Amino acid sequence: MTKRKDPKDFEKMGRPTKYKGEETIDKIDKYLARYTDEEYRLLKVDWVKSKSYEHRLKVKLPTLESYFKFVGISQSASDERCGLYPEYKLALKKIMLEQRARLLEKGLSWDYNPTIAKLILSHNHGMKETSLIWWDPLNPIVFDMSNKTLVELEELRKKYL
Repeated sequence: MTKRKDPKDFEKMGRPTKYKGEETIDKIDKYLARYTDEEYRLLKVDWVKSKSYEHRLKVKLPTLESYFKFVGISQSASDERCGLYPEYKLALKKIMLEQRARLLEKGLSWDYNPTIAKLILSHNHGMKETSLIWWDPLNPIVFDMSNKTLVELEELRKKYL
């Protein structure tokens, strides 16, 4: 006859899914400190008397997925924690704010690829490129109103309505 195992033996198995308060939140700061970009020089041209180097950036953009991998939990476990512990949800926003700030700053300075930065900003942060268009069916003139001031919009309204 086989012996039944004690349920306490199973508590230490698997990945760490228990929330440990401040210890779990402190891991976010450790993660952000670890995920910083690294600069390096790439030899571009090697001539007999001179060498030409190009400065490059190895991007380590913080993401929620890489944080989950760093901590060793699944996204569903993190979603459960967010529902139970509002301070954990706020701490995760630090990662997203850092990601957003880096994409904005380094995408504008061309340290990051601006197209990829724009794609991530639109997907993860809800920043979309839009244009406001007004079309009057009686007067078929299309206006792009995205770059107009309020005064210009009011003038157009008076002129065409």
